[in-house]
Parts: sequence; C-alpha cells; structure tokens
Amino acid sequence: MVSYPPHGLRGDISESFTNYKIQQTVRNKARFWGGHGSCLHTCIYMALLMGASEIHLIGCGHNLYDGGGKEHFSQVESDHHSMRPGYRSFSDPVENAPLIEQTRLFKKLCEQSGIPFIWHRCYTPEMNELIEVTDEWMAMQKEAAMRKFPLIKVFYRKILKGPIHSIISRF
Repeated sequence: MVSYPPHGLRGDISESFTNYKIQQTVRNKARFWGGHGSCLHTCIYMALLMGASEIHLIGCGHNLYDGGGKEHFSQVESDHHSMRPGYRSFSDPVENAPLIEQTRLFKKLCEQSGIPFIWHRCYTPEMNELIEVTDEWMAMQKEAAMRKFPLIKVFYRKILKGPIHSIISRF
C-alpha cells in the first residue's frame, strides 16, 4: 500500500481514478488503496470499505491553519522531520497542495455518492467550524507547488512510468 504525500506521478491528482477507487471500495471490490494521498486518505478509503454512511474529518487541515498546535499536521511536523530528514515541511505547497486537492476531491466524490463528508477545523461543542478551500486559493497553491523536472524525467514519466502505474493501480 502506498500512502504518503503524493510526489511525481502520484502528485497528479486524478478525479477519474479517485472516483473509480471510491466506487470500487463502496462496492467492496477494492484490493488496493493509496497511491494518491496520505494515511488520512487511506483511512477515508477504510471508512468507505467499512460502509461509512457519513464521514467527519476533525482537525486534519493539512496545515491550512495554526489551530494553537491542535491541528494534526502541526503536531507531527517534528516527527516528520526526524523520520524523513531532508523532506519538505507539511506546510510547503509542494507537500500540502496535492493533499488538500485530494481531500477536496474525496469530499466532492463522497457527497456525489450520497455520503455526507464534513471537514471540521477542530472539535467544538457546536461542531460548526468547517474548513472551506476556495478554487482560487487552491489554484494559487498549485502554482506555488509546481515542480520543474529535466526533460528526460518528463519523458520517462509520460511514456513509461505513467502507463505502467495506470495498469498496476487498476487492481
């Protein structure tokens, strides 16, 4: 199972692939999860596999806010750097833009499948502090997250790695 912030090929968030995996999971036909996202996204797949009728994300804002240290990703930042020296911070757009985009896509596709998906900023008695990410903000994050690759790597990804990954991940 691949389940870590998407980079390279996995950084290309695919709505059709995610929808395919959600529908496959809801029908109890999925054998492979991950490839797009973090452990949070794998947990969403697991909730769907177990028949979730509603999904609530609480405190998982992909570093969208400070939250006084109560946001999940701000809590694990130091552990992240000690386990993965040299990796970018979770607040770096290269890291969090694909995660946020994937979470937004899960929300959209779950709701289209009739499964309410509520993304809470944090736990409150009223549970009324929701996370909303605008398309404009997301576009700015994606622009900031744009990575540059040598031409040979671009050809490798488009001609070899992309098609092979597409075939393997369908199982």
